[in-house]
Amino acid sequence: MKFFDLLRFTLLLAVMSFCVGSLWAQSDFSTTYTSNVTLPSTKTCTVIVGGTAYPGQNVGTSTYSETSSITFPKGTKYIHLHVSSWNKENAQLQVKSGSTVITTIPLTANSGMNNSSPFTFNGDPSTDEYYKVITFKNPLSKDMQLEFTTSAKPYRFVLFGVNAEQTPTSVNVQLSSAGLATFASNFALDFSSVTGLEAYTATAEGNGFTLTKQTRIPRGEGMLLRATDNGTEFEVPVATGEVAAISNNALKRGTGAAVTSEADGKYNYILNVVNNKLGFYRAANQTVAKNRAYLQTSTSAARLDISFGDDVSGIRELFSAQGAESHEAYDLQGRRVQQMQKGLYIVNGKKVFNNK
Repeated sequence: MKFFDLLRFTLLLAVMSFCVGSLWAQSDFSTTYTSNVTLPSTKTCTVIVGGTAYPGQNVGTSTYSETSSITFPKGTKYIHLHVSSWNKENAQLQVKSGSTVITTIPLTANSGMNNSSPFTFNGDPSTDEYYKVITFKNPLSKDMQLEFTTSAKPYRFVLFGVNAEQTPTSVNVQLSSAGLATFASNFALDFSSVTGLEAYTATAEGNGFTLTKQTRIPRGEGMLLRATDNGTEFEVPVATGEVAAISNNALKRGTGAAVTSEADGKYNYILNVVNNKLGFYRAANQTVAKNRAYLQTSTSAARLDISFGDDVSGIRELFSAQGAESHEAYDLQGRRVQQMQKGLYIVNGKKVFNNK
């Protein structure tokens, strides 16, 4: 189970006084088995995953519960942890702040967690059975100690790979020399104060697509970035507060997997340069990274052209190379016209204003 292909298990700590504000998307620490926070120096153990040994903590006994107290630094937004209960003993892990139970996490037994350390993890610790993510609605305003314990039998659990993730204040984005790039972020972004950079989402319109300029874009949304000067690298602030959802966005976030030309009756396009022409070209099993996006539409074409302007911003179909060479004209709805009247048209894939 993943959220935007990253989130596997999220617990919202809504009862805590600091848990107000907007949600952010977290990174994937599912295969990170070392900790970036200090685990208690008592009840230490070793967990072996795939032949590699990692430090952990063996908490509780068969007859009584014990507590693992871990301090998480100011600014922590997510807590990532790998945790298993004892052999054949599914359990309930309580997460507490002082005397307040914040949440309870169900634990799955792993046959490798028995006898004494070192433990050989026989399951897959990267699955949501063992990999847990605790989400704060707002980053911690100060260092905070949380306690992990069980309140009833079975008491025993093993904890390792505990990581605190902090939210950045900005995200670095890089564009090609052509001044364009697709992008997708784990964090909601605010472009309102960024000079020389514009962000667009796409929606269907007739035989093409319209680009809508956005100042605030939610986490996980695909976007097309455009440099309005000669810049190719920008720092974009992470948005604060609630960011409104964007509906029907045709720019889809990549998953790190290959994108096929057609899927489920939709056609996919990749931003690319072919024969010195920049546009969205039909996908051909290219890999689209998780921080990039591809265009998905019901329009079938070899290429979708990109057009910007004060009067119209859109992606329009280049209907055919033959049509372009013969100077065929189309209106902004993609309909071929026999004779141009005064107004704006698409000719050879470019906007042309006819003033006659």
